[in-house]
Amino acid sequence: MTVMFLVMSVRNVFPLDIYLSTDKVNSTDASGDIQNALNKISKDKGGTLYLGKGTYNVSSNLVMFSNTRIIGDGMDTTKIRLNNYALPFVKNGSRKAGLIRGTFQNSYGCDNIVIANLTLDGNKENQYHDEESKYGRFGVFTEACVNVTFDGLKIHSMQGYGFYPHGAKPSDYAYNLRIINSVSYNNDWDGFTLDQTIGVYVKNCTAYSNGRHGFNVVTGTNQAIITNVTAYDNGYYYYKTDPGCGIAMQDNMQFGTTNLTIFNALLSGDNKSGFCTVGNVTNLQMSNMTIRTSDRCIHLASGVVNALIYNINCYNASKFMVSYSPVNLIAFNNTMNGTSIKPIPTPSPTPKSPKSPTP
Repeated sequence: MTVMFLVMSVRNVFPLDIYLSTDKVNSTDASGDIQNALNKISKDKGGTLYLGKGTYNVSSNLVMFSNTRIIGDGMDTTKIRLNNYALPFVKNGSRKAGLIRGTFQNSYGCDNIVIANLTLDGNKENQYHDEESKYGRFGVFTEACVNVTFDGLKIHSMQGYGFYPHGAKPSDYAYNLRIINSVSYNNDWDGFTLDQTIGVYVKNCTAYSNGRHGFNVVTGTNQAIITNVTAYDNGYYYYKTDPGCGIAMQDNMQFGTTNLTIFNALLSGDNKSGFCTVGNVTNLQMSNMTIRTSDRCIHLASGVVNALIYNINCYNASKFMVSYSPVNLIAFNNTMNGTSIKPIPTPSPTPKSPKSPTP
């Protein structure tokens, strides 16, 4: 199985540097100071906003534009925190998702952006919980952007997704997404959702205690590599009561989620299963994974075509499931509780009633 990957090529076009510190911004609401800096950078055709150590309290979301970087002093050293009982994310009568957001639809675009070395805190314990107030409470939200990098970014306590980069349905895809050295936890939906994006690289990331899935690859994402990741204790409190998986692959909306490679992963204690699929996911390769779960280790739920699964070690699991008739499924050197799985169990055909003799 050959999986292609688009090489990232973020341009080095960041001519303007702006430095902010907690003593130079409004201590109760830094939204205006940070947004003014981002606006200035965009008008100067790009630059870097440096946020010094400390906590920056904000009351609304922040919009970043093409050729822009937001860089902190490190995870848990620089924090952007949503204020208690913040108003809904509404701008000029329109809903705007994401604590930090970028969209191809605004005049300055959202290509070549970087967010690194900081923490985003959704402060969900101190927010309103009606549907309007919860709308768009995601950590980062990018829409059909090209060349996006998140590095050393921690997101937690959001009322929705942690990381939510995606395309714009139906036809505007995002391209070249890189997420490394990052963490997402205690978010009400998924930790990392990778949606309608071509060319995805995820490495050295951790997702835990999220309401649904730790990592969720959906809606036609193509050419994705996920490696050296950890997911644990996900999937126990999603508001629609759906149980979640450590890593999920889905072809929702039939966009054709395909060319997916996962290797070197540790999945532990996730609710539904360590790894699961939904819909006709194609060209899937999984290897060198350790999965600890009291229920399903792997659950290929329907329609996976062209899958290579090997060197998967399951512990405490009760099932290694394929609940459909697979097409070109190759599996070897997999174990469950120390016992070799040869081959992956597949469902037996439903017995047919005998026909009556022809008179």
